[in-house]
Amino acid sequence: MNYNRRTEKQKNSIMPKTKEVKTVEVEVEVDETEATELATVDTGVSISDSPRWEEAAQDILIGRYNIRGKSSGYDAGEFGDIVLKQESVVVKDGHPAEAIVVSALQMWREKTDYGSGQRGRIAKTREEMLELVEENRALGDRGLKVIPFADLTILIKQSEGCDEEGFEVPIGEDRWALGKLDVSGKGYEHTYLALKFFEKVNPGVSLVKQTWELVSKQQQWDQKIWWIPTLKPSKEETSQEVIDWVENFKKG
Repeated sequence: MNYNRRTEKQKNSIMPKTKEVKTVEVEVEVDETEATELATVDTGVSISDSPRWEEAAQDILIGRYNIRGKSSGYDAGEFGDIVLKQESVVVKDGHPAEAIVVSALQMWREKTDYGSGQRGRIAKTREEMLELVEENRALGDRGLKVIPFADLTILIKQSEGCDEEGFEVPIGEDRWALGKLDVSGKGYEHTYLALKFFEKVNPGVSLVKQTWELVSKQQQWDQKIWWIPTLKPSKEETSQEVIDWVENFKKG
């Protein structure tokens, strides 16, 4: 596998750099043992058992969710609001919204310094991740840490106080927003790992049949304040209309 820094292919990565709030991540320095343990969680395969759809989805223009923070380079919303395409508020801070997880894809990447302009290389499989770890280990002090992250595709139901234009997907009598959310550090723990826990304790239950409460949560450390996304299981049942829509969407 060839990892060339700052190539045109890398610049056009499926994980574009977004202007998200500066966060303090829980750094996971992956050595050979840790890398193997991480790989057993999920080796780049969607929880929703649709890896082929994940590849096809690269040809579909799906907007990205960001959480508004002090360093965000856009004006939409207030601090802590979840914003689609840096334009439309789809979840107000402190007000959980009903969400459906369409897919959840785990990967790994090099952790670079915030604001450095350098983009860490991405590993999608266990083999690629182990190779990336070894390459950075060989660089000694110049090597980068390798951390897990996830790319979540989420439907968010329209709720009061949000921007109507962000909810472009009509399903039955409701309107939904569709977007992707990049999560790492604490955000990864409170979203992707929450999904994995649900999957383990509810064997045989399709992820799309479970509704979730999506909201941002304020974090503070050393006089710095930022927000992370969180997912909690809801008691609401997913309507058959939504289930049918998601299954049809995955077919491409």
